[in-house]
Amino acid sequence: ALDGCVETVSCLLHQLKADPNLLASDGSPALFAALQTGDVDCVEMLIGVTNKGLESCVRMLAESRMRITPKIEKFLQKCAGNKELLETGLEMAAMWANSEMLDNLIQHKKCPIATVLLHKMMKKAIESDCNETVKIVKTLFTEGRHDVPQDVLDVARDRGIYSILSTLGIQTITEEVINKRTE
Repeated sequence: ALDGCVETVSCLLHQLKADPNLLASDGSPALFAALQTGDVDCVEMLIGVTNKGLESCVRMLAESRMRITPKIEKFLQKCAGNKELLETGLEMAAMWANSEMLDNLIQHKKCPIATVLLHKMMKKAIESDCNETVKIVKTLFTEGRHDVPQDVLDVARDRGIYSILSTLGIQTITEEVINKRTE
């Protein structure tokens, strides 16, 4: 799967009946290698038959920012039903600014998101410098009637990305000066 050769993966799975759940020495399945290559066809071939080593696969899917096909969406729906995989997926999707994966996991989640995880997600979204991801995580705060903690807002201030500051309702120095002049 690391070479991204669909024919080889197909032959291994269908003709030679290779077990897609065999793990490499690092504990990752062939699906992980397919995700590393970015070969959507290989990923789709393995994603529905892999049941072991899924946490590493969820992490790599978030990092890869691969487009979410129907087969990948079905996999994410399965992950959203597992608390550990859901938490890993949400945190990593926020970190890698994978807004499509983040939206998908939120849509299919079956349990509430813990406040501690929300805080981590927001911090990682801010650190990704992607306003779209910050907006998605902010909706979770709004829905749960939580406030973004001050230390996380401070991270946004320190990074100084205007669109993110605006999304979080943080006034910039320029806005403060303008407001003082109009008073």
